[in-house]
Amino acid sequence: MPLGGTLHARLRDAGHPRGAVVGGVELELQTTSTDYPSTILESGTIQLPQGVLAVQGVQSEDTPSAPLAITGATGRYLTHQGTVTIGDDGTLTIRLTRR
Repeated sequence: MPLGGTLHARLRDAGHPRGAVVGGVELELQTTSTDYPSTILESGTIQLPQGVLAVQGVQSEDTPSAPLAITGATGRYLTHQGTVTIGDDGTLTIRLTRR
């Protein structure tokens, strides 16, 4: 039976004094296997000041910080593609390039 949950987080700008909140993150997590290494399906959205990124990916206990693919975007990011990586400390790294 799959296990899962939803991760909600505020997105802060590390380059802004006091780390101003500039958006939010919502990821749906679903564990599809209880065997080691368990597989986690992730999908969700990242709200940024000038648009939204849709992300999706698969991670496991062997690859806990595997990048998530940006599968869609709105606003300023409509013509972009890239990846999102979640670090062990919870840091989100967004890499974008124009298509």
